[in-house]
Amino acid sequence: MLMKRESGFYLPILAVIGGLIALLSVFYFVESFSYSLGYDSGVIDAVGVYNISSAANTVVPALAATISTFRLGLHIVYAMLFLPIIMLGIGAFWMFGSSKGRTLQIIMVTIGIVFLLMVTLITENFHFSGPLDMLLAAYVGALICIFSGGYLLYDGYAKSAAPHSRAIRSLEIDPTKPYSNMELIAKRLFSSFSGDVKILDMHFDSKAVQNLSMLVSRSSPKFKSILILASTDRVGDSLRRDYTEFKAELANSGIGFEIRIMNDEDIAAQHERLILDDSKAYKIPPINIINRKSEHIVSVNYRQAAEHFDKLWNRATKLENFGKGNSGNKARTKQE
Repeated sequence: MLMKRESGFYLPILAVIGGLIALLSVFYFVESFSYSLGYDSGVIDAVGVYNISSAANTVVPALAATISTFRLGLHIVYAMLFLPIIMLGIGAFWMFGSSKGRTLQIIMVTIGIVFLLMVTLITENFHFSGPLDMLLAAYVGALICIFSGGYLLYDGYAKSAAPHSRAIRSLEIDPTKPYSNMELIAKRLFSSFSGDVKILDMHFDSKAVQNLSMLVSRSSPKFKSILILASTDRVGDSLRRDYTEFKAELANSGIGFEIRIMNDEDIAAQHERLILDDSKAYKIPPINIINRKSEHIVSVNYRQAAEHFDKLWNRATKLENFGKGNSGNKARTKQE
């Protein structure tokens, strides 16, 4: 659970920190080369202004060669400036975006390696004599970015290579095989989920809790929580009782469980049932008859499904608080 949260949360933060450190080190390189270039140019100008002939034949040629070297180094440093900016931008996108695409992970690792090579080129060939801690900062910043991108890349390949980890496009439900359907859904669908499993089901009731319990027990759960969005007309004593008991049972396995009730406006506008985790989303039959209805479980656009669920979730009321008079919903709880 810690590593899952790290790859989804902490590594983007590390990437931003690494990009900032690398960017600051480049600013220092620019300052150092500019200072050295200005100092040597000033010496040559002083020799010419004061007509110091003794130094003109020895110092000026050496300084002229050094100036040319520093100018080349400064141009290289200016070119390096774009690399930490890109690394910083990718890290920020990972933090605030909903995708950590493999292409960006490869770019992060590649740019980090190129940045390391260019720092080594500067320190080894331009006689850079800056403080050791600034050199270490440049290496540390690049290594942090390489680690962040590399781990996310490795994590993505590991998940794609793991059994049942790939998203399914369609899963057919045969109403004549309710038991086999439950096994199929558990092994093909629920075993592939990771992170937070989110279910939007207008018909979620006590029977849905029982089916959900069977699906979880028959799969190999790698997720950390199950979040349910339901409607008001299915809330009753049976649902509250089964919810409380199943929540306690899942807590013993380290899995969170929460049901929230949508407000009347969202209920009226809702027509689909969805299930999604941290990377994939599907349109599903009602959970209470998921193994008995002749329907296909089909893949849908993940980003749209996640945004839709999160919007409804933030406006919904916890089942524990529903009907207590302090929510936007009217207490329309009925006995089952």
